[in-house]
Amino acid sequence: MRGKRRSDKVHRPTSTPVEFGSYREVQRLYESGNVTEAIAVADKNLRTETDEIERIRLLVVKGSAIFEIGRVTEGIDILRAAMEVAKDGDPEADFAATWSLFSRESQFDRPAELLPTLGRVRQVSARLGNPFSIAGLHLGIARLEAYRGHCLDARRHVEIARTAAARLELTSLIAGIDLV
Repeated sequence: MRGKRRSDKVHRPTSTPVEFGSYREVQRLYESGNVTEAIAVADKNLRTETDEIERIRLLVVKGSAIFEIGRVTEGIDILRAAMEVAKDGDPEADFAATWSLFSRESQFDRPAELLPTLGRVRQVSARLGNPFSIAGLHLGIARLEAYRGHCLDARRHVEIARTAAARLELTSLIAGIDLV
């Protein structure tokens, strides 16, 4: 049997009161392993949130959390919905939704089936042109190249992602790249 994963953590109450309407609170709950609580708070926030960017962010965290607890199809459907809402809006929200969908779809789909989503990641990344989106794009390409057995090409894209991430000095992103 496998060891404990983030989604296996026991639900524990937060030490601070939940600020409803706050994407950051939902994200904090998700990142701290309180996945089921993050889903519940996201649901409550989505009922009242009117800001489109906040709604997209909440959908991304909710879809990711639902995916984490094993409800893969439902999580992917929510991420697809977030991507559709974000398509013509804020590029950063669009990238977050599209990248989240791609990174989860790529765990189950064949490389050929991922090309439409990867194409969207490329478009949004080019539109943003920032180091974070460039790193995300090249991580996605590296994953596909590795699945296809093109290890040298995959390694090249990992190095491009590492270079872009180094500009940001985000240790979590650099650590994630180092795991590839």
